[in-house]
Amino acid sequence: MTDSIVRAKGWRNDLEDQSFLYGAAVKFSYLKAAELPEKVDPRGKIGVKDQGQVGACSGFSRSYCMEALSNGIGGQGISFSPMFCYLTGQKTDNLLGSDTGATISGGIKASRQYGNCPDHLFPFPGRYVSTIPETCWEPAEQFQLLAHSSVNSAEECRQAIGSGYPIYLGILWDQSMDTAVLDTYRVRNNGGGHAICLLGYEGDYFYMLNSWSEKWGDRGWAKWHVRAVEAMIRSQYSEFFAVSEIEQPEPRQWNYEQMPLLG
Repeated sequence: MTDSIVRAKGWRNDLEDQSFLYGAAVKFSYLKAAELPEKVDPRGKIGVKDQGQVGACSGFSRSYCMEALSNGIGGQGISFSPMFCYLTGQKTDNLLGSDTGATISGGIKASRQYGNCPDHLFPFPGRYVSTIPETCWEPAEQFQLLAHSSVNSAEECRQAIGSGYPIYLGILWDQSMDTAVLDTYRVRNNGGGHAICLLGYEGDYFYMLNSWSEKWGDRGWAKWHVRAVEAMIRSQYSEFFAVSEIEQPEPRQWNYEQMPLLG
């Protein structure tokens, strides 16, 4: 079930730095298909956020990826500031100063250069602002994304997630995707670009976390079938990348089972 409120998106696929995204990508080491965990279920372990009418989806999805890495792998229990992520991505994209969205490439570059700020230092204001508090910069440097890898199939998505790495992605989005279960995907270019992330899987479905509050989808989450994800990846209007907080990614285990449920 989804609510009727129209929320912003904000992924600028028209401005993506393709030379960086693919030229700076590295090959991650993944588990073989037979070695992957049967499921990875982060629902209830990562807090659902709401970007409202701010075009900050790239910042929200980046903050989710950092929380998956810091909490689902590192067990640190940290929430990251989506507004810091959005604005530093905009800064890298030369878009800072107006609510015009940002890119996946800008988010990855910014996460390497500036890091990611804990949320309590820059809570989401519910509207666009362009000034980053000075208290954010130094703490943010402790939490960086240091590597990314292009994902070229739904099976690679499963391998990446099963090996301990979330998927940071951007796709074209329209109203047909406002559903808690998505079985098919058809490329459309009239709905705008949206950045989200894949954080888990079970059976033939991936768990996608959106940034439109718990009123959207299944308490903020959606299940995407592998054939829908495969169609997204094949589209020329999409970007799918596994991201890591370490420079030479090797397989590791999630610890979601040991984390307490939120709320």
